[in-house]
Amino acid sequence: MNTDLDVKPFINETIKALMGCSEQSGILSPQTVQCFNNAVNQSLINHYDTNFVFETLLAIIESASKRDIKFNFDRVLKNTKGRDFSGTILGFDFVLNNIKFAAKDCSLSFNEHELSALSMFVFLKEQGYTSQAEDILIILKDGILRKVYLDYYKSQFRRVVSSYLNSNNDVFQGTEKSVSTKRGPRNQNYKDVYRIVCLTIGEYPDVSHYSLSNKLAVHFANHEHSPSKQTLMRWVQDIRSELCQIPQEPYTRRFKLITS
Repeated sequence: MNTDLDVKPFINETIKALMGCSEQSGILSPQTVQCFNNAVNQSLINHYDTNFVFETLLAIIESASKRDIKFNFDRVLKNTKGRDFSGTILGFDFVLNNIKFAAKDCSLSFNEHELSALSMFVFLKEQGYTSQAEDILIILKDGILRKVYLDYYKSQFRRVVSSYLNSNNDVFQGTEKSVSTKRGPRNQNYKDVYRIVCLTIGEYPDVSHYSLSNKLAVHFANHEHSPSKQTLMRWVQDIRSELCQIPQEPYTRRFKLITS
């Protein structure tokens, strides 16, 4: 594992490139996504703390995504009227049609549920229910941020890591050699454990050693030469130590293993 001094210049250069692509072609553009994927892959090749690289880049992506969401929402709402020329409040269906028309020119694609929620925001605001309207807008923006932007980049991260681990690269081979040297004959399930742990902590970075080991024990219970809970706990600790990834103890939220 390379040191913080090695990874910081890499992260700084990657952030500049990522922001440049985002400003030029959009945060969800193929160019920006490719820049992100290349950075994750390069961090694996260089033995950097890939989880730290991912979390840092995801924070930049989240910030840029919020700006993109605000721009699109402001554009739609600016071109949507809640009253007619006489000042009479328009009906919900009329507002919805206006919202749909205004949203056609946006770079962000809204589904029917989101268009209805935006219409309800306008309708309630015109009725004087400003607080309730703002609550709807906050929930709607948070949902789009997670579903359209962050979940997409998380899936890209899992794909890159999975592809890298499946390519029999030197990072994995080095890990296997290290484990074999320390523990003698290596359980044949270790490769799958390593892959699942990397993918899962990419999605749930705070999950505890204990919770992760228990899930793995259930997952591998019916496998041939199934490793014990104690062995799985030791493997999890070693893998996360190698990745410089610190869990949260105790972990009380729900999570699931990411297996592919």
